Parts: sequence; C-alpha cells; structure tokens
Amino acid sequence: MEKYEKGDVILVHWSGPAVGPRRPALVVSNGVLQGTDSADVIIIPIRSDVSDNSKIVICKDTPAGRAAGLKLDSFIDCSVLATVPVNHVHGILGKMQTEVMAQVDEALRTVLQL
Repeated sequence: MEKYEKGDVILVHWSGPAVGPRRPALVVSNGVLQGTDSADVIIIPIRSDVSDNSKIVICKDTPAGRAAGLKLDSFIDCSVLATVPVNHVHGILGKMQTEVMAQVDEALRTVLQL
C-alpha cells in the first residue's frame, strides 16, 4: 500500500475505488492513520471553481500549480475536510509547495479553532 504524506496532491474517486470521475485533493494528514487498520487519509478537495475570493487560489501556470500537477486554476477550501480510504486514491499528481502549505495550516487552525 502506498503511503501518502501531508502536502501530496492526489487523485481521488469520491464515490468508491473505481466509481465516478477522479478529482484532485490535498493530503493534510501526516500518515499516522495509514498505519492503522482503517488505512484512511484526510484530505481537502481541490476545485476549479475559483469564484470565491476567501479560498486559497492556486493558478495552474505558477510554480505552485506546476509543482502540484494541476491542470486548471484551482482553489483549496480548508473548511471542507474529508476522510477517504486509501483504496479510493489513484495516484499522486504532485506536491504542494511549502508556502501554500503554510497558508493551509493557518486556515485549518482558524477553521478548527486550534
């Protein structure tokens, strides 16, 4: 079983291991859950609807967008967290840059009141 690290940008089937389209997501768990029987990963969906200015925007043609492997201008909405089984993950697109992950961490601290 492949291990996914915080900051990995992955492709996920939301409805099951091989059901529906694959969508990008950002891994925010540190891999601890993958060492248990549950083998889950905590993610934030990455969407291409960038109409809301309150989200972290990643433009595909920037160094961050290229490092993440994104094909469209996208946003990360840190108020939406999901836990998915690793068998719903279908590969790593790229790695989110450190500067973006710092923004994500700060947004998560705010959303989760940490």
